[in-house]
Amino acid sequence: MLGTYFTVFDQGSNPKKNVPIEQQRRELAAIAYETNILGFKGPRRMTIIIPGMSSDHHRVEVRPKDNSESLIERWKHNDMSNLLELHNKSPIWNE
Repeated sequence: MLGTYFTVFDQGSNPKKNVPIEQQRRELAAIAYETNILGFKGPRRMTIIIPGMSSDHHRVEVRPKDNSESLIERWKHNDMSNLLELHNKSPIWNE
């Protein structure tokens, strides 16, 4: 997929620093801007991926150990268990 991707983390540490799991950063959201058929000109589609809620009304923690477990990678592979996917309104070209 072409586009630009961003990830929002909490204040935790990078898991590559070998810190205890309780101190590792959590992913709070991921943002994907996808290009349209015109390339980089014109409106783009935005998708937001956020962790879902557990049965006891707490946010599901996402603490990926590597890139393959990240919100973006899970979304790219349609692994949406315990995740919510939000979209902007369909872009319309404005002349």
